[in-house]
Amino acid sequence: MKKLLILGASVLAGCGLFDGEDPFDIEFDEQVPVAFRIDADRFCPTTIDCTAAEGPAPDRVELPPVELDIDIDILAATGSTQLREVSSRLKSIEVDRVEYKYLNNTLNIKTPNIKLYVAPENASSRGSGAELASVPQAEAGTTPSGTETVPDDQKDAASDILKTLQISVIPYMEAEAIERGQPSPPKGGADIEMILHLKVVANPTELL
Repeated sequence: MKKLLILGASVLAGCGLFDGEDPFDIEFDEQVPVAFRIDADRFCPTTIDCTAAEGPAPDRVELPPVELDIDIDILAATGSTQLREVSSRLKSIEVDRVEYKYLNNTLNIKTPNIKLYVAPENASSRGSGAELASVPQAEAGTTPSGTETVPDDQKDAASDILKTLQISVIPYMEAEAIERGQPSPPKGGADIEMILHLKVVANPTELL
């Protein structure tokens, strides 16, 4: 019986049904949507009155960093039957690239530098996570979009977390200081929508 299973898998591999490096592996792609809002109020320093009307900054204003945590159930987010069927036999899950789009940008400052992390479920900070990618800034009032590729070493670091299928996505945001004469205090907000493009590798023969 064991010989028949091995022979069958070899035939399937020759037919192209197993397309990973290991002939017993299968690979497929999934997408996980992530969305959050960049709210200027979160970046208000204690040194200024952010309820005041907008005007030119009399001095340089340093803005505090902001960290969000977004819990995601990958099975629910993808709605993938295929992923559910092999969820107990995953070899790796990698984020290949991050697609982003800014929407409804009413900020009077440039959007912050955003470093995107993936961390274990219920994590509230990036400390226990792995960095995926940095999302480019958008000028005040603009709505650019694009795609950032995840470096190979960062793919590997995040894989074990992603295989749990219960994760926290942590956007860590650092806004540039408001220089003297620039609009202050920070006002407005912007929405950002992202798609995490996943590459999943599983071994279905382990289900036999």
